[in-house]
Amino acid sequence: MRLALPEFARITKCAYFDYQRPRRGNWAYEIELDAYGNGFEGNHAIGWSVEFQPKYFISDDFNVYTDMTVSRSPAWMVWQHDNLIGSFDQRMLQLGAGFNWIISSKHELRLKLQAIGLDAQVKQGYRIDAAGNPLPTNEPIDDLTVQTLGIQLRYRYEMAPLSYLYVVYGRGGYQQEAESQRSSSLLGDSFSLRDDEQLLIKFSYRFEK
Repeated sequence: MRLALPEFARITKCAYFDYQRPRRGNWAYEIELDAYGNGFEGNHAIGWSVEFQPKYFISDDFNVYTDMTVSRSPAWMVWQHDNLIGSFDQRMLQLGAGFNWIISSKHELRLKLQAIGLDAQVKQGYRIDAAGNPLPTNEPIDDLTVQTLGIQLRYRYEMAPLSYLYVVYGRGGYQQEAESQRSSSLLGDSFSLRDDEQLLIKFSYRFEK
């Protein structure tokens, strides 16, 4: 899947808000709001996204967090082939989570997770002429859904100054279908993806003169 935002489809208006509250007691959080006009419909099709990330500190050395993003882009442009572009009404849910644990001065354990469920219903197809103008077309374009999953658990042990042992477990998956489905269902189903799974061990040692 490739995205297309030609010059005539660039973002025309944007409003952005970001608030970060530093740690107060056991809690810290961040809120981000974004609104924009894009696609061939310009400011008549306003896209938006809302992100909320709370973080809880179990102790100074151990915190857990989650990150939820909800977005909609009613004029999402996706390149199909040749000079054919599809305009989609896209809805996306993204979930992130993890923790950071400094076990001791030599031991560290971190977890990162990200899952995405995206649904896009086709609205209109366009052919781009030699002058760069979009011309509506009735050529068939399929709806699409996308699911992704990424998980990484990393342990680090400092054996000596600037000498480390890393043990990393990773799992990921990606699935794209030519259909329409609720983004909430797609997000839940993404946790069953297992296209790639690996365990890596890395050792780095600094030799001193």
